[in-house]
Amino acid sequence: MGAFMFSSMANLFARVIIAYLLAHFIGESAIWWSIPTGWAIGFLFSFVRVRSGKWMAKRLVD
Repeated sequence: MGAFMFSSMANLFARVIIAYLLAHFIGESAIWWSIPTGWAIGFLFSFVRVRSGKWMAKRLVD
């Protein structure tokens, strides 16, 4: 659950930061460019977590 939360927060913060930074260059369309970029960053964190294999070692019940 922590990895999912980290990925979601990375997505959110990346969208806000990218939209803010790009707004000076491309105006209001920065919002629309920040959405897929945020998704890509969230995907990258999730993909790295899945490929690491650490999630398979976790147990819910001992």
